[in-house]
Amino acid sequence: MKRGITDRQSQIVDLLSGQTRPVAIPEVARLLGCSERTVHREVVALRHAGVAISAETGRSGGLVIERRSGEADVPAQSSAVSTHSPGDEFVGRDDESVWLDLALNDVISGQGRVVMVLGEPGIGKTRLTRELTIRASTRGASTAWGQCRDIEGTPPYWPWSQAIRALLDERGTDFANSLPKMVTGPIATVIPELADLTTSADADSGKNDDISQFQLFDSFTQLLKAIAEDGPLLVVLDDLHWADQASLGLLEYLAVEIVSTRIMIVGTARTIDPTVAGKLAASMAELARQPGFSRIEIGGLSREEIGWLIGVESNTGPGSRFTDEVFSATEGNPFF
Repeated sequence: MKRGITDRQSQIVDLLSGQTRPVAIPEVARLLGCSERTVHREVVALRHAGVAISAETGRSGGLVIERRSGEADVPAQSSAVSTHSPGDEFVGRDDESVWLDLALNDVISGQGRVVMVLGEPGIGKTRLTRELTIRASTRGASTAWGQCRDIEGTPPYWPWSQAIRALLDERGTDFANSLPKMVTGPIATVIPELADLTTSADADSGKNDDISQFQLFDSFTQLLKAIAEDGPLLVVLDDLHWADQASLGLLEYLAVEIVSTRIMIVGTARTIDPTVAGKLAASMAELARQPGFSRIEIGGLSREEIGWLIGVESNTGPGSRFTDEVFSATEGNPFF
């Protein structure tokens, strides 16, 4: 699918095409006489149009156009072909993507963030966040995912346990053994296999019922900070409307402790489920008091975006009447 690019987007393509090294976002903004936010917005739009712009690993977040061997420069004022395969197209959400990228910039520069992505079921919260993890990875961030479950018997801290397990597995026993006992001991009460990964945790620590909640919260915090010493860290907690009280409590604790770190925590939650809203609403009120917290509420896709999505899924150009009917019936919800 082809989409035209604007004059501003063409200027960005021309600027990056003439460089042999990544160009920092503030430098792009200065050269083009616009704000960094504008650069982010236009880069997101170019990516959606299929222009392969990526960001260098590290703090600066410099932009570069990726080229395959023998590939010509992307011509100004031309249409770019999307690299997404049919059925995998990420449609819309430009403003939300730009906002999340700006928050990620803050994290890379050492300002921790907690972000809640809210919306009705099927609206695209999880997909928006997954796209963020992809972009964060290209900038050198470690990423981990935790999924809350609406299943009886789900243990406390389940989303955190999933994320921590993934991060520890990625780093191996050498990293685990570098952690002090005061960190690994309490965490092993929640993740018993940690005792098998490290010699710093007591063999019976998984059975210790005397660990206070504060000790556990602090241990989780120190572990995440240790991981973030090697680079930015993004942890996603999906479907927080199903989270247990302990998991929400840990999130509130971390919101205070990560303000001056390179840690970003993104949660997703439904906005229209009154049966589970109580705990989360109280937690959101507590989080809102912290300087590093913010929230994004996403709505339905526009009529134009619905038309584009139909075209991607069907590999055809949808008729105007059909697009109107789908948009009216779904109110822009991509799930339906």
